[in-house]
Amino acid sequence: MYFFISQLSINDILLTTDIVPNLLHILLNNGGCIPFIDCITQYYFFGSVETVECFLLTVMSYDRYMAICNPLHYTSIITPQFCAKMGFVCWFYGYSINAIFTITIANLTFCGPNTINHLFCDILPLIELS
Repeated sequence: MYFFISQLSINDILLTTDIVPNLLHILLNNGGCIPFIDCITQYYFFGSVETVECFLLTVMSYDRYMAICNPLHYTSIITPQFCAKMGFVCWFYGYSINAIFTITIANLTFCGPNTINHLFCDILPLIELS
């Protein structure tokens, strides 16, 4: 359980470091726009971290299910090796799956200036720009 909580806290730190620096830069300069390549990069890392969080929460719920429903078999099923493998799978699939979405969005045809007039790059401004 504590292994997955540590992975979730690392994930939350990465989420914060993805958004806040650009947000502070825009706020300190009294506004601004996000260039297209920065927007795609921020979208990739934000989406990846959110996907990893969903996978980690799923694995954590399975861990708690096994602890409650099968307490006598818990230590033989949820071993440290199993936890490490599940942690790796969460991180690997989170970044791999979102790479497909980001590449698909980056291959869209965009009209006008390739700048996003937002504090944060999300899917809706990208779709509106294309």
